[in-house]
Amino acid sequence: MTQSRKQFTDDQLEALRKRVLDYKETKELSWAELNKKTGIATATLQAFATGKYAGNNQTVATEVERWFTSEDAVDLFGGDDIAAPFFQKTKTAQRIRATLAWARRGNLCTIMGNPGVGKTQSIDAFRREHPNVWSVTAAPSRASFNAIMLAILDEFNVPAGKRSAYQLSELVRRQFRSRDNAVLILDEAQHLGEKALEELRSIYDDTKVGMVFAGNLEVTRNIEGSRTANYAQRFSRVSMRQVILSPEPEDVSLLLDAWGCQDPKQRALATEIAMKPGGGALRSMSKVLELAHVIARDVDGVAEVTLSHVKDAWAQLSSGGVA
Repeated sequence: MTQSRKQFTDDQLEALRKRVLDYKETKELSWAELNKKTGIATATLQAFATGKYAGNNQTVATEVERWFTSEDAVDLFGGDDIAAPFFQKTKTAQRIRATLAWARRGNLCTIMGNPGVGKTQSIDAFRREHPNVWSVTAAPSRASFNAIMLAILDEFNVPAGKRSAYQLSELVRRQFRSRDNAVLILDEAQHLGEKALEELRSIYDDTKVGMVFAGNLEVTRNIEGSRTANYAQRFSRVSMRQVILSPEPEDVSLLLDAWGCQDPKQRALATEIAMKPGGGALRSMSKVLELAHVIARDVDGVAEVTLSHVKDAWAQLSSGGVA
């Protein structure tokens, strides 16, 4: 039996429209940004909110109300005021920044490390600060030559259409030839296949675009192999290698300061979490502190995070592991 859909009165529709407009203005969002949050088509949501939607307003209202219900739940569970601090210029971030700056001079570099040490955040910060820097994240579905070429073109907002492998490569090369100090960053590069790597090496040779392969420790094996003649064309071109196995103590201290964590016992436990081998490092520590704030405020109803809250958060996020 199908459950009947709620019917909104004219007053309820007007209230929903006003709530959408108020939310958009308060959060200073564009209609496109609201589309990303709600999943409702930009033109549809804008027309609905301004009372100009010619389609089924009841259907849109149902989607709008469902989204606001979801937003209320997010606010109840912590909201935006319990968010990880913005990017911090840690010692590790400065090392990564130096590598990316070297790449801007037309060099090929690698950045390798364990998860959670700040590679991706550092890359994103560098992109925000410099023009002509593009980043593409590889994945199992983007391992092939065609897939990574399409991903790069998508980063440039260039439609690929139906093109041959040669045409795709030429289209990518064209993006770099007319730009100065250009850098292409391939994050999660351990996923890239042999043909994709060779084509990227060829693009580097042809266009002199700075190129950075970032990811886990497999990046070295994939890019440089055993340093035999078969891999010479790649490993001989790598002019800077950055290997980051764990965060620096200064990284941890800076991030704890950003979280406002000053209690010595909390800092000691958080530092232990961050420095665990292969444990996710700074990312894990931030998640623990974020959950500790949620537990303190929304479970215990207190503003102050205690050592007990941090221990509880770590136990939950480590699948019951003992802190």
